[in-house]
Amino acid sequence: MVWGTGFVLLGFFAGNSYEAVAKVAGRDITAAMAVLGVLGLVIWHLRRGRRARRDLPEAADHRGPPGPEKS
Repeated sequence: MVWGTGFVLLGFFAGNSYEAVAKVAGRDITAAMAVLGVLGLVIWHLRRGRRARRDLPEAADHRGPPGPEKS
């Protein structure tokens, strides 16, 4: 009798607090996902820029192929 009543009350109180916990956890998880998304985009942008600078051929630093000089 005590065991059954205890589990029924436990289920009742857990059910009532579930709504409050779900609201707070849902809001916090959404904020954390947004921060992780922005952080991921920043890291991706920085790595893409570094990769583009690394992949530039050294010939791009010159103004063109060598040829006869004009006077």
